[in-house]
Amino acid sequence: MRCLYGIEQPPSDTYLRERLDEIEPQQLRKAFTGLFSALQRGKGLEGFAYLDDHYLLSIDGTGYFSSSQIHCEQCCEKHHRDGHTTLLSPNARCRAGQPG
Repeated sequence: MRCLYGIEQPPSDTYLRERLDEIEPQQLRKAFTGLFSALQRGKGLEGFAYLDDHYLLSIDGTGYFSSSQIHCEQCCEKHHRDGHTTLLSPNARCRAGQPG
């Protein structure tokens, strides 16, 4: 994460596993399949093929827009310790790369 995204203090491996363990892979399947198919059809992955035409992709889910008042049906809620709620518009970012 430090090299790919410039994050100076990335979260620990344990922290990431604890967060990801809560997510069922089936919840991500439809979004991943749609994104991957669109990239293949548009030939957006051709330059990143390696090792028997496989790809290395780093995918990050993020809140692209946040507000305490404006929201849509797809918004995620982030509940803060002080009791207020932030509404996040979901967005996934993907970065293809090659090892080395």
